[in-house]
Amino acid sequence: MQLNKIIVSSSVLLSLLSSHIVLARPNTGSFDPFEPDRPTRPGDIGGGSSGGFDPWEPDRPTRPDRPSEREQVIERSLRQYFQGESRVDLLADFELRRQLENKRILSIEIVASTEQGKGQAQLLVNRLEVGYPQQVQRQLSQYRFEVDQLRSVVGRDIFDLELSLKGRFYIDRVILKVQEDRRVEPQPRVETVRQVINQTIQGEGGVTLDRMLNLQEHHGKVIKRLAIRARALRGMARAQLLVNNMTRAEAGLSTYTSEVSLDFYGSERLGLDVQSLRAVVKGNVVIEEVILEVESRRVNPGPIDPPRERRIERVLNTRLWDNQTLELRNVLGLNPRAEEREVENIELVIRGSEFGSRIKACQKSTVFASITCGQVEVLRGDFAIVRLNIPWGTKAKDLALQVRGMVDLEKIIIDLK
Repeated sequence: MQLNKIIVSSSVLLSLLSSHIVLARPNTGSFDPFEPDRPTRPGDIGGGSSGGFDPWEPDRPTRPDRPSEREQVIERSLRQYFQGESRVDLLADFELRRQLENKRILSIEIVASTEQGKGQAQLLVNRLEVGYPQQVQRQLSQYRFEVDQLRSVVGRDIFDLELSLKGRFYIDRVILKVQEDRRVEPQPRVETVRQVINQTIQGEGGVTLDRMLNLQEHHGKVIKRLAIRARALRGMARAQLLVNNMTRAEAGLSTYTSEVSLDFYGSERLGLDVQSLRAVVKGNVVIEEVILEVESRRVNPGPIDPPRERRIERVLNTRLWDNQTLELRNVLGLNPRAEEREVENIELVIRGSEFGSRIKACQKSTVFASITCGQVEVLRGDFAIVRLNIPWGTKAKDLALQVRGMVDLEKIIIDLK
């Protein structure tokens, strides 16, 4: 009986020791995303750390470092494979882009591995390489990319943020360390633009001020004041200032030079809220000069279009001549991301043309030096709004117009996919 008790006690003791031995075995962190028996949830392999962490080191911190109050860590799970030479758009998620807007990026980290252990990852900011490429090993590890702190605010300095990959990659997640940008914005700066015209109008006529002032250079600025200096050649005359084809100011003219002015008290922006400016006179008048005051609220506003804006409108007020090809990327001023998006629709506001003039939308490929055009639209010579047929798959950077005859193009409207 005593012997049985000893045997039972020994068995219990051995089982307890065996369980302790199993529990004490360290986690090697040997997850390999390129093995066929990889776990279904890669995030479960110890947080995707480099495996160099030793829990028995005496100088190990008791808790992870916390960012300062102004700093924030934003983490996005990818868990995707990439083959060969590829790009990872870190701002493709519109919600993430909005979350990062006006924040300063301090650093970017990825948890990644490559099948051969010799892959390279390069950070691209606005399509330009930043720093040196990182050599990514086979073991799932964390890699850090530094960003120029003098030009790292999303929406002001950074519009495009990508990773260029070479090799067969697995990226588990991306970690962005950001900070609220509290830099004091410069005070608004008022700029006065003057253009001498000295144009004589007999009876009744108008002058398109957009073209006279080359407003494309001031796109996005806030308009504060518009004025013309004019005089009647004989008798009395009247002058009107039109904004978006609506009369906003009107005054009489005498034979002495006088000024007809219009003050803007809101925040109307050129090319966005204000799309056309015209002066119309009745009588025999000499328009001597046009004066425009605009306000720049940021030193370097960058592209006007929001990152995911779908509709783009531009006032061009330009004349297209026979056999001319107009590449729209030269006049639209799009950011690099918008240039890569496909065009869904294109509409033209045509102020006038020669009767029988023809216009069509084309896809002009810079890579293959080829051009493919859609259906031709024949114009009647008067004001018209024309929707053009676009070759399938045309990107904004490849969009062009071809003209036969003469066309006065006032405005262009593009819908992006």
